[in-house]
Amino acid sequence: MCIRQMVEEGMSEAEACEKIFMFDIDGLITKTRLPTLLPRHKRFAKDLPDTKDLYEVVKMVRPHALIGMFSSL
Repeated sequence: MCIRQMVEEGMSEAEACEKIFMFDIDGLITKTRLPTLLPRHKRFAKDLPDTKDLYEVVKMVRPHALIGMFSSL
């Protein structure tokens, strides 16, 4: 949903994915985790250190918004 809106506002899909930082049960989705990620999550992998510390990432990235979601899957 967020990506679709960002694309409608003029970004490419790749640019939109670069702006989204995702966490899962194992922490920030990073490129070092690529072998274990689901295909749909790989496009969000960042070239950053692995961390489970959301506050650390917020200090580094300085986001404009935080969106919390969860899944029972």
